[in-house]
Amino acid sequence: MNAKGLLALVVVTVVGCGNADEQLGAEGEAAKPSELDSSAEELSSDEGDYYNCFAGSGCASPALSTSTRCLKGRDYKVTVNDAQSDVVVLSIHGGLIEPNSSELAQAISSKLHYSLYDFAAHGTAACLGTLNDFNRLHITAANFDDPTAVRLVGRHKKAVAIHGYNDSRGNDPGTLCVGGSNAKLVQAFIAAVNQRKSRFTLYSLRPIDAATATASRGADCTGITGTARANLVNRTLDGAGGLQLEMSDAIKADLLNPSTRYDALRTVFYGALSAAMN
Repeated sequence: MNAKGLLALVVVTVVGCGNADEQLGAEGEAAKPSELDSSAEELSSDEGDYYNCFAGSGCASPALSTSTRCLKGRDYKVTVNDAQSDVVVLSIHGGLIEPNSSELAQAISSKLHYSLYDFAAHGTAACLGTLNDFNRLHITAANFDDPTAVRLVGRHKKAVAIHGYNDSRGNDPGTLCVGGSNAKLVQAFIAAVNQRKSRFTLYSLRPIDAATATASRGADCTGITGTARANLVNRTLDGAGGLQLEMSDAIKADLLNPSTRYDALRTVFYGALSAAMN
Protein backbone atom coordinates (compact mmCIF):
# COMPACT_ATOMS: atom_id res chain seq x y z
CA MET A 1 0.00 0.00 0.00
CA ASN A 2 1.45 3.40 -0.93
CA ALA A 3 1.51 6.42 1.42
CA LYS A 4 -1.67 7.93 -0.06
CA GLY A 5 -3.64 4.70 0.46
CA LEU A 6 -2.37 4.36 4.04
CA LEU A 7 -3.39 7.95 4.81
CA ALA A 8 -6.91 7.33 3.45
CA LEU A 9 -7.28 4.23 5.59
CA VAL A 10 -6.28 6.15 8.72
CA VAL A 11 -8.79 8.94 7.99
CA VAL A 12 -11.66 6.48 7.44
CA THR A 13 -10.80 4.64 10.65
CA VAL A 14 -10.74 7.82 12.76
CA VAL A 15 -14.04 9.09 11.38
CA GLY A 16 -15.67 5.72 11.97
CA CYS A 17 -14.63 5.71 15.63
CA GLY A 18 -16.04 9.20 16.11
CA ASN A 19 -19.45 8.17 14.80
CA ALA A 20 -19.51 5.15 17.05
CA ASP A 21 -18.86 7.31 20.14
CA GLU A 22 -21.75 9.61 19.24
CA GLN A 23 -24.13 6.65 19.40
CA LEU A 24 -23.47 6.00 23.07
CA GLY A 25 -26.31 7.01 25.37
CA ALA A 26 -26.25 7.76 29.08
CA GLU A 27 -23.63 5.95 31.14
CA GLY A 28 -22.18 4.38 27.98
CA GLU A 29 -25.34 2.50 27.02
CA ALA A 30 -26.26 2.29 23.35
CA ALA A 31 -29.20 4.61 22.68
CA LYS A 32 -32.26 3.31 20.90
CA PRO A 33 -32.39 3.59 17.10
CA SER A 34 -35.33 6.01 17.34
CA GLU A 35 -33.10 8.38 19.33
CA LEU A 36 -30.20 8.14 16.89
CA ASP A 37 -31.60 8.83 13.45
CA SER A 38 -31.04 11.98 11.41
CA SER A 39 -33.88 13.75 13.25
CA ALA A 40 -32.55 12.95 16.73
CA GLU A 41 -32.33 16.64 17.61
CA GLU A 42 -35.73 17.45 16.13
CA LEU A 43 -39.11 17.39 17.82
CA SER A 44 -40.87 14.13 17.10
CA SER A 45 -44.56 14.48 17.96
CA ASP A 46 -47.40 16.43 16.40
CA GLU A 47 -47.43 18.60 19.52
CA GLY A 48 -43.80 19.62 18.94
CA ASP A 49 -42.38 17.42 21.72
CA TYR A 50 -39.32 15.19 21.47
CA TYR A 51 -40.90 12.37 23.51
CA ASN A 52 -44.29 11.21 22.30
CA CYS A 53 -45.48 10.20 25.78
CA PHE A 54 -44.19 9.21 29.19
CA ALA A 55 -45.12 5.52 29.41
CA GLY A 56 -43.33 3.12 27.10
CA SER A 57 -46.52 1.25 26.20
CA GLY A 58 -48.58 4.36 25.60
CA CYS A 59 -47.27 5.58 22.26
CA ALA A 60 -44.84 5.13 19.42
CA SER A 61 -41.17 5.45 20.33
CA PRO A 62 -39.56 7.49 21.73
CA ALA A 63 -41.22 7.42 25.16
CA LEU A 64 -39.53 9.03 28.13
CA SER A 65 -39.80 6.13 30.59
CA THR A 66 -37.91 3.77 28.27
CA SER A 67 -35.35 6.31 27.10
CA THR A 68 -31.68 5.58 27.62
CA ARG A 69 -30.84 9.20 26.89
CA CYS A 70 -32.82 11.02 29.59
CA LEU A 71 -32.93 9.24 32.93
CA LYS A 72 -35.18 9.55 35.97
CA GLY A 73 -33.27 10.92 38.93
CA ARG A 74 -30.48 12.33 36.79
CA ASP A 75 -32.44 14.39 34.27
CA TYR A 76 -35.85 14.69 35.87
CA LYS A 77 -37.47 14.12 39.26
CA VAL A 78 -41.00 13.00 40.06
CA THR A 79 -42.53 14.04 43.40
CA VAL A 80 -45.79 12.49 44.58
CA ASN A 81 -47.74 13.24 47.74
CA ASP A 82 -51.15 11.67 48.24
CA ALA A 83 -52.67 13.82 50.98
CA GLN A 84 -55.94 11.88 50.93
CA SER A 85 -57.70 15.09 49.92
CA ASP A 86 -60.45 15.65 47.36
CA VAL A 87 -58.10 17.73 45.18
CA VAL A 88 -54.75 17.03 43.53
CA VAL A 89 -52.50 19.77 42.11
CA LEU A 90 -50.32 18.95 39.10
CA SER A 91 -47.18 20.46 37.61
CA ILE A 92 -46.16 18.19 34.77
CA HIS A 93 -43.96 20.84 33.14
CA GLY A 94 -42.00 21.76 36.23
CA GLY A 95 -38.34 22.33 36.95
CA LEU A 96 -36.61 24.06 34.05
CA ILE A 97 -39.42 23.45 31.54
CA GLU A 98 -41.78 26.18 32.79
CA PRO A 99 -40.25 28.41 35.49
CA ASN A 100 -41.82 28.25 38.96
CA SER A 101 -44.53 25.75 38.02
CA SER A 102 -43.08 23.15 40.40
CA GLU A 103 -42.62 25.66 43.18
CA LEU A 104 -46.13 27.08 42.85
CA ALA A 105 -47.74 23.64 42.77
CA GLN A 106 -45.82 22.68 45.89
CA ALA A 107 -46.89 25.90 47.60
CA ILE A 108 -50.55 25.23 46.71
CA SER A 109 -50.27 21.68 48.00
CA SER A 110 -48.79 22.88 51.28
CA LYS A 111 -51.18 25.78 51.85
CA LEU A 112 -54.43 24.14 50.78
CA HIS A 113 -53.50 20.58 51.80
CA TYR A 114 -53.96 19.17 48.30
CA SER A 115 -52.28 16.07 46.97
CA LEU A 116 -49.37 16.73 44.61
CA TYR A 117 -47.80 15.37 41.46
CA ASP A 118 -44.74 17.24 40.20
CA PHE A 119 -42.50 16.46 37.22
CA ALA A 120 -39.37 18.61 37.49
CA ALA A 121 -36.87 18.62 34.62
CA HIS A 122 -33.19 19.41 35.09
CA GLY A 123 -31.62 17.76 32.08
CA THR A 124 -27.91 17.10 31.88
CA ALA A 125 -25.89 17.69 28.72
CA ALA A 126 -26.11 13.96 27.95
CA CYS A 127 -29.89 14.23 27.89
CA LEU A 128 -30.38 17.63 26.30
CA GLY A 129 -27.84 17.58 23.49
CA THR A 130 -28.49 20.74 21.46
CA LEU A 131 -31.99 21.20 22.94
CA ASN A 132 -33.13 22.87 26.15
CA ASP A 133 -35.28 21.35 28.91
CA PHE A 134 -38.50 22.53 27.30
CA ASN A 135 -37.74 21.09 23.88
CA ARG A 136 -36.35 17.82 25.18
CA LEU A 137 -38.50 17.02 28.22
CA HIS A 138 -41.83 18.79 27.69
CA ILE A 139 -44.63 16.29 27.06
CA THR A 140 -47.96 17.83 26.18
CA ALA A 141 -50.64 17.22 28.82
CA ALA A 142 -52.79 14.95 26.63
CA ASN A 143 -49.78 12.65 26.13
CA PHE A 144 -48.46 12.77 29.68
CA ASP A 145 -49.39 9.28 30.81
CA ASP A 146 -47.10 8.45 33.71
CA PRO A 147 -49.09 5.59 35.32
CA THR A 148 -48.35 6.99 38.79
CA ALA A 149 -49.87 10.34 37.82
CA VAL A 150 -52.86 8.76 36.07
CA ARG A 151 -53.65 6.63 39.12
CA LEU A 152 -53.25 9.59 41.47
CA VAL A 153 -55.58 11.85 39.49
CA GLY A 154 -58.05 8.96 39.12
CA ARG A 155 -58.35 8.73 42.91
CA HIS A 156 -59.32 12.40 43.29
CA LYS A 157 -62.64 14.11 42.68
CA LYS A 158 -60.99 17.31 41.47
CA ALA A 159 -57.68 18.34 39.93
CA VAL A 160 -55.91 21.59 39.10
CA ALA A 161 -52.89 21.85 36.80
CA ILE A 162 -50.36 24.67 36.93
CA HIS A 163 -48.83 25.67 33.60
CA GLY A 164 -46.95 28.63 32.17
CA TYR A 165 -47.56 30.20 28.77
CA ASN A 166 -44.80 31.77 26.71
CA ASP A 167 -44.24 35.51 27.04
CA SER A 168 -44.19 35.73 23.24
CA ARG A 169 -48.00 35.78 23.41
CA GLY A 170 -47.68 39.38 24.56
CA ASN A 171 -50.13 38.89 27.40
CA ASP A 172 -50.35 41.24 30.34
CA PRO A 173 -48.74 39.72 33.46
CA GLY A 174 -52.09 39.34 35.21
CA THR A 175 -53.75 37.40 32.38
CA LEU A 176 -54.87 33.97 33.59
CA CYS A 177 -55.92 31.53 30.89
CA VAL A 178 -58.43 29.36 32.71
CA GLY A 179 -59.10 26.00 31.07
CA GLY A 180 -59.81 22.36 31.67
CA SER A 181 -62.86 20.29 30.73
CA ASN A 182 -64.82 21.03 33.91
CA ALA A 183 -66.78 24.12 32.90
CA LYS A 184 -68.21 24.48 36.41
CA LEU A 185 -64.72 24.76 37.93
CA VAL A 186 -63.62 27.16 35.20
CA GLN A 187 -66.49 29.54 35.83
CA ALA A 188 -66.20 29.22 39.60
CA PHE A 189 -62.52 30.16 39.55
CA ILE A 190 -63.08 33.09 37.18
CA ALA A 191 -65.92 34.41 39.32
CA ALA A 192 -63.88 34.02 42.50
CA VAL A 193 -60.91 35.93 41.07
CA ASN A 194 -63.14 38.73 39.77
CA GLN A 195 -64.81 38.99 43.16
CA ARG A 196 -61.48 39.41 44.97
CA LYS A 197 -59.11 41.04 42.46
CA SER A 198 -59.66 44.65 43.60
CA ARG A 199 -57.59 43.81 46.68
CA PHE A 200 -54.46 43.61 44.54
CA THR A 201 -53.45 46.87 42.83
CA LEU A 202 -49.93 46.42 41.44
CA TYR A 203 -51.37 45.23 38.10
CA SER A 204 -54.71 44.06 36.79
CA LEU A 205 -55.79 40.45 37.19
CA ARG A 206 -57.68 39.16 34.17
CA PRO A 207 -59.05 35.61 34.32
CA ILE A 208 -60.19 34.42 30.89
CA ASP A 209 -62.18 31.38 29.82
CA ALA A 210 -59.58 29.89 27.50
CA ALA A 211 -62.09 27.74 25.64
CA THR A 212 -64.47 30.51 24.62
CA ALA A 213 -62.60 33.82 24.63
CA THR A 214 -61.48 35.50 21.43
CA ALA A 215 -57.80 36.44 21.47
CA SER A 216 -57.22 40.13 22.06
CA ARG A 217 -54.24 42.34 22.80
CA GLY A 218 -52.73 41.33 26.12
CA ALA A 219 -55.05 38.35 26.45
CA ASP A 220 -54.28 35.48 24.07
CA CYS A 221 -55.23 32.00 25.28
CA THR A 222 -55.30 30.38 21.85
CA GLY A 223 -54.43 26.69 21.87
CA ILE A 224 -54.12 26.30 25.64
CA THR A 225 -57.71 25.41 26.53
CA GLY A 226 -56.89 22.16 28.32
CA THR A 227 -60.20 20.60 27.33
CA ALA A 228 -58.94 17.34 25.79
CA ARG A 229 -60.33 14.33 27.60
CA ALA A 230 -56.87 12.72 27.58
CA ASN A 231 -55.36 15.75 29.34
CA LEU A 232 -54.07 14.43 32.66
CA VAL A 233 -55.94 17.06 34.68
CA ASN A 234 -59.26 15.86 33.23
CA ARG A 235 -58.82 12.20 34.20
CA THR A 236 -60.51 12.60 37.59
CA LEU A 237 -62.41 10.07 39.66
CA ASP A 238 -65.88 10.94 38.36
CA GLY A 239 -64.75 11.89 34.85
CA ALA A 240 -66.01 15.47 35.26
CA GLY A 241 -62.58 16.88 34.41
CA GLY A 242 -60.35 19.41 36.06
CA LEU A 243 -59.09 22.99 36.05
CA GLN A 244 -56.04 24.11 34.06
CA LEU A 245 -54.36 27.41 34.90
CA GLU A 246 -51.99 28.84 32.30
CA MET A 247 -50.09 31.74 33.82
CA SER A 248 -47.32 34.21 33.02
CA ASP A 249 -43.86 33.71 34.44
CA ALA A 250 -44.28 37.05 36.20
CA ILE A 251 -47.38 36.18 38.20
CA LYS A 252 -45.97 32.82 39.25
CA ALA A 253 -42.81 34.54 40.48
CA ASP A 254 -44.87 37.17 42.33
CA LEU A 255 -47.02 34.54 44.03
CA LEU A 256 -43.82 32.95 45.34
CA ASN A 257 -42.13 36.22 46.27
CA PRO A 258 -42.14 36.50 50.09
CA SER A 259 -42.39 40.29 49.98
CA THR A 260 -45.50 41.69 51.68
CA ARG A 261 -46.16 43.60 48.43
CA TYR A 262 -47.63 40.37 47.08
CA ASP A 263 -49.65 39.29 50.11
CA ALA A 264 -52.82 40.62 48.50
CA LEU A 265 -52.07 38.68 45.30
CA ARG A 266 -51.72 35.49 47.31
CA THR A 267 -54.95 36.23 49.13
CA VAL A 268 -56.79 36.61 45.82
CA PHE A 269 -55.27 33.56 44.16
CA TYR A 270 -55.43 31.05 46.99
CA GLY A 271 -58.83 32.31 48.06
CA ALA A 272 -60.21 31.95 44.53
CA LEU A 273 -58.73 28.48 44.06
CA SER A 274 -60.05 27.26 47.40
CA ALA A 275 -63.50 28.68 46.69
CA ALA A 276 -63.66 27.08 43.25
CA MET A 277 -62.62 23.67 44.56
CA ASN A 278 -65.06 23.60 47.49
